Amino acid sequence: MVEVRGWISEKGFTLLESLVVLFIAVTMSSIIFQFTYQFMQEQTEKEAINLLIATIHDMQSYAMAHNMYTRLDFMVQDGTSYYVVKNAKNERLIVQALPEGMHLNHGSTLKTVTYQPSGNILEFGTVLLNTQNGKIRLAFQMQRGRVIVHVE
Repeated sequence: MVEVRGWISEKGFTLLESLVVLFIAVTMSSIIFQFTYQFMQEQTEKEAINLLIATIHDMQSYAMAHNMYTRLDFMVQDGTSYYVVKNAKNERLIVQALPEGMHLNHGSTLKTVTYQPSGNILEFGTVLLNTQNGKIRLAFQMQRGRVIVHVE
């Protein structure tokens, strides 16, 4: 084997180079994780609101189809917020938990949403939900109980 002076063969990386690459990778991962977490939280809240609105439409249809009152109540049990849909016989039709961080605001004018057998809403008003990303206001109008969603 012939050794050439001034020529040093390097196989691998120095400790400093490895630490710089590791630092860059950790920094990029933490930034991506934060954006991904916020995106997932927003999507979970959107899905929960869409499910709540679909549930409200279903309970209105149930009231008309079975010619009886239906009621949606917001509740908190063991630190978890959820809503329950019951019919006039007080039978539970739907029980659904809200995502973590989403709960009914005390300033809501409606704590219970009730549909008459005709499909008309019993009381109109606003359901205000607090989320980790802001507030969502569900406005219930008279007659057929149209629901309008406002994100604040």
